[in-house]
Amino acid sequence: SGFAPVMDGNIPRSMKTARESAVRLLKLMMVASLVLPAAVFAYASWVTYRDIQVAADERIERSIDVMQQQALRVFETCDRTFAEVGEVVRGMSNEDIHAAQVSLHARLDRIQGVMPQVQTIMIIGRDGHPLASSRMETVEADADFAQRDYFLVEKEADAGTYVSEVRTPRLPGNGNDFFVLSHRLDAADGSFNGIIAVSFRPSYFEKFYKLVGQTPGSFYALVRSDGAILARVPEAATRQLSTKSMFTSAIGKGKESGLFTVKSEIDGVSRRIGFRRLEGFPVYALAGIETGEIQSEWLSAIGSYLMFGLPAALLLFGVLW
Repeated sequence: SGFAPVMDGNIPRSMKTARESAVRLLKLMMVASLVLPAAVFAYASWVTYRDIQVAADERIERSIDVMQQQALRVFETCDRTFAEVGEVVRGMSNEDIHAAQVSLHARLDRIQGVMPQVQTIMIIGRDGHPLASSRMETVEADADFAQRDYFLVEKEADAGTYVSEVRTPRLPGNGNDFFVLSHRLDAADGSFNGIIAVSFRPSYFEKFYKLVGQTPGSFYALVRSDGAILARVPEAATRQLSTKSMFTSAIGKGKESGLFTVKSEIDGVSRRIGFRRLEGFPVYALAGIETGEIQSEWLSAIGSYLMFGLPAALLLFGVLW
């Protein structure tokens, strides 16, 4: 035709253009071989974390179900004990009860015998002195419970079933730590005639929680509405939550159940925690899992994704390179 082809060195321009287009495509494919798996991995990681979080919340709720049923059985049995003992001493004055303390001891001891969680059942007179006890046939004459919270509350008004904070026995070796459920006794004219006090071992609940808590990082607690800790696993020296804790703040807002993530003010451990009120009592069952355990479970799951996905992505990238 009289025209020579346009050359770039020894390579025709059309061939060079085709080669550059192929290289650009390969570069795009190289980028895509990393970006797309990374995006898929990020999405899968997020979905996995969400699913693990939902599963953790479900485990917490199931644990609370078990805790609530156990605690309600114990507390409702205590209410029946109040009714039974109240019927026995109905119409009796403090002097009559004290005079019958030996026979009442036998009755109280039989009741306590079928309640392994109970440390003592005691009848306390209107002046704060014990009248009869399940632990001994004759009560200590100089014992005085007049300033105990479970006595003062019932003396002021009928509080129904009152739950005290955990106490340590006055004398070493005189039993384990305990908390008290109390019930008011009224005289025939409706005036205050003393209380029935049933003391419980926190260790009974804590042993049960240890049997329930097979998952590493598990947390269980029985807590009053004011933050007083009645039982806790893992155990801790402090038995009172501050008014600024997330739990007491939620209770202050009228919530009877919920889930939250918080760093413990007692041991500094971050946990996912659920709580629920025991119906009829100012007490809440709490269960939780350490967030570190949730994250470990998540990392283990996404590790399997990386184990298979990363070599495949790098192999494809190498081939394209």
